[in-house]
Amino acid sequence: MTTGDTAATYRHVSDGQLPKDVGLVKKRLLLLSGLWVPVAVLLSVGAAFLAYGDSARAYPGRTLEIGLLWSLPFLAPPVIVLLVCVPPSIRQQRKLARWYGAGAVTEVEVSPDGLVVTRPESRRVLPYDEIIRVRQSSPFLMIFTRGLKPELLPMGLLPDSAVAHIRARSEMAFHTRRLRGPKPRTDTPLTDPTRVWVVPAGWAARAARLNLGLVVRARRWWVNLAIAAAVASALAAAASPLWLVGFPAWVVLNLAVLYVSAKRTFETALPVGSVASTNEFTDHFLYSNALGVREFHYQDFASLVLAGDIAGLTATTHRGLLIFPRELVPEELEERLRN
Repeated sequence: MTTGDTAATYRHVSDGQLPKDVGLVKKRLLLLSGLWVPVAVLLSVGAAFLAYGDSARAYPGRTLEIGLLWSLPFLAPPVIVLLVCVPPSIRQQRKLARWYGAGAVTEVEVSPDGLVVTRPESRRVLPYDEIIRVRQSSPFLMIFTRGLKPELLPMGLLPDSAVAHIRARSEMAFHTRRLRGPKPRTDTPLTDPTRVWVVPAGWAARAARLNLGLVVRARRWWVNLAIAAAVASALAAAASPLWLVGFPAWVVLNLAVLYVSAKRTFETALPVGSVASTNEFTDHFLYSNALGVREFHYQDFASLVLAGDIAGLTATTHRGLLIFPRELVPEELEERLRN
């Protein structure tokens, strides 16, 4: 640990054991969930043979089919659990292996304004007024924030006094925010901007189409689609085939809602004819639009997708995709992400 006049920094060097322990627990939970599948099939088939009595002995094949059909509603819950939990669990396990593999270093700076978590591949800033809960659940200290996944820190990285300080400051900031309302964004236009761009007609619609295309190509969309298909199939088998007829309508409606909501968001932030700008610095840039000014650090961005006059970026500090006008993306950021 190192301390200064206004901040303290805590350093953790991983021995590589934490990802292995977490992976073992997940495998055990997955095995227990999978055991329900043969149990549900055996119980349903057994119930079918008992219910049909002599007919079951005369037509065992038909009775077996009925039993398997009866098992579908009972198989839906574990299948949904597996589809929902396994892909994110695999992604999280890979992330933990990168974060806490042998020799990996994690630093946490506890400052008057919030926390700064620094790893070799990322940097995340957690202001106190964005922290909603701090929970200790072995082997992690979990810091929950608005709209983002919780920050997972190894137990013991922060001493009890630092954890108590974070809880107290975040609770104080939360109550202050609730009484005064959300902290307003800076609405003063940038002085001497590096880049200036006037929003053309139709830009919001193009950005919404790009956003929709990237959402549909993401693994999360296909997982949700598989879950909905499994539920519709189970309901169609147990109740009515009309559930399968309604499934395509649900998909189309979902896509329409995603497109319309994204288009409205872009139209609010970047109305036609308004001026947006950026001011570039060594390690960060300021982005100004109709909603105000926001600061972004280069090292927080992970990937870049370009389509015409639109740029889609992913960042470790934000959930989902960030859409920018391509003209306003700093050249240094483009070079970093391409390399």
